[in-house]
Amino acid sequence: MDGFELCHPVDSANFLRIQEAIAGENPTSQWSPMPVHLIGRDNAKSLTRSSAPSLGAFLLVLRPEVVLAMGDILSTSSELLTLRAPALTLFLINPKATLDVLDPERSEVVRFASGRLMRVTKWVLKGTALPECDVFKVAGFRVSPPVVSERFVQRWQECGFQGLEFRQLEHAVAGA
Repeated sequence: MDGFELCHPVDSANFLRIQEAIAGENPTSQWSPMPVHLIGRDNAKSLTRSSAPSLGAFLLVLRPEVVLAMGDILSTSSELLTLRAPALTLFLINPKATLDVLDPERSEVVRFASGRLMRVTKWVLKGTALPECDVFKVAGFRVSPPVVSERFVQRWQECGFQGLEFRQLEHAVAGA
């Protein structure tokens, strides 16, 4: 989200390592804490402290206080991969489930030449309700943006966390 602090690997080559871990191409059992640094300035402008420092559009990084407050939600649906910033441990969220919930006919999608999803500009989900899963990936992406439940959003807001922007996703209407 614009105006909030960022999180980047100390070694930029680790962006690929992160993507491979989240995409399931490298076993996360081999994950070792990755060194990162927080970026609190953009040119001359100070960035606001974030409960979820941005590592990229398809990656969700959380501060320890978020993991503590939302542990029950995260523990059943996600794997926590450790990131080490100076004097701070952060957690990269790796959703365990990949669900086929996107209605590609009603959504607005951009695809790679291979047919794999690149980006979704308008999300429409199949059916009328999401499965009972608080954080998940969407099938069809190499690295899917994390999708979170209403329960996740409510807890986030109740706790007063900042740095994420949520969008309500549409559901396809049967027979429409």
